[in-house]
Amino acid sequence: MRIIEETPDRLVLEDRPWVLWLTLVPVGATTLLAVLTGEVQGRFLPILVGLIGLGAFWVLHRYAPLQRFDFDRTLGRFTHSVRRLTGAQDWVIDLDRLEQAAEQALWHGDQRLTRIALVTEDGPHPLEAAYSGRNNGELIATITAWLNGR
Repeated sequence: MRIIEETPDRLVLEDRPWVLWLTLVPVGATTLLAVLTGEVQGRFLPILVGLIGLGAFWVLHRYAPLQRFDFDRTLGRFTHSVRRLTGAQDWVIDLDRLEQAAEQALWHGDQRLTRIALVTEDGPHPLEAAYSGRNNGELIATITAWLNGR
């Protein structure tokens, strides 16, 4: 996730997981093409290879959407836009309902995984589809500072 625009009136962030897209689209397309053209022979191997191809696209759909986060002080709202393989979805929240950005965390074995979320009157609104091991402290501080500048 990176900052695209940061002004007193507007903060725009984007999350475009290009590495996953550049890796999984060729894997998914190649495996599905191999099954559909008959390159994969046997009784169960085409099913297995086809599931690998479908799984690659499922991972993209579930964990690698293209996202845009637009905090607009002029309009008084926050817009979270998500673009997936199957379409788009937008959430709009009034800026007055946002308290701060925070870190949601969980443990996976001995590793602490986190993601960024906005704290709202109605509960947390996650900004990331999946938890990861990266440090989001600087981005959380930037969002919270911008929100406190109201």
